[in-house]
Amino acid sequence: MASAKKDNIRAKSAVQKMVANGGKRRSLAQAMREAGYSESYARNPQKIKGTKAWQEYLEEYIPDEEVAVAHKALLGAQRVNRMEFPASMTDDEIAEIIASSGRTVLVLKRGKTSVSVAFAEPDFTTQVRAIDLAYKVKGLYKTSEADTPQSEYAHLSDDQLHTLIEQYKGFFKHANPLPSL
Repeated sequence: MASAKKDNIRAKSAVQKMVANGGKRRSLAQAMREAGYSESYARNPQKIKGTKAWQEYLEEYIPDEEVAVAHKALLGAQRVNRMEFPASMTDDEIAEIIASSGRTVLVLKRGKTSVSVAFAEPDFTTQVRAIDLAYKVKGLYKTSEADTPQSEYAHLSDDQLHTLIEQYKGFFKHANPLPSL
C-alpha cells in the first residue's frame, strides 16, 4: 500500500512538473526523473500514462473541458494577412473580392496609388496541427503490427534486458576497437 501511495505522489509530481511551464521545454521523461522515478522507468514514459494515478492527476491539472475549448479555438484559428489593390477600386469592390474568398476585411487604408487591406483568413497550418493532435489523442491513427517493426527483444522484461546487457558488456570489452579516424 505504501508503494502505491508513493507512486501516486510521484505521478502527481510528474504531472505538476509537466504543466508548470505549459509543457514547454520539459519532456515527460524529464518530469518523471525530477519526480523521483528510476531512469529505466523514465525512459519509457508510456508506462506512467497507463496508470490510474496519472489519468486522475492529468484530469485535475489539464481538465478535458479546458482542452476541448482550447482545441476548438485552434480548429478555427485565423491569421492576419495584407494585400494591395489599385486606388481606382472602390472599398465595396475590394470588400467583395476579399469576402468571395472566405476572408474578412479588418482594415482598409487608402493611399495615393493603392489601397492597403488587412484581412483575417483561416490559419490552415494551425488548423492542420490541431486536427493532427485530435487524431493522435483520440487514437485514430492506427498502425498494424505489420507496419510496426518489432525488436527480437521486445518481449523481454527490463530485468531480462539488463541481464543481457551485462552479459554482452564483457564481449565488447574484449572486441577489437574501431580504428580511429
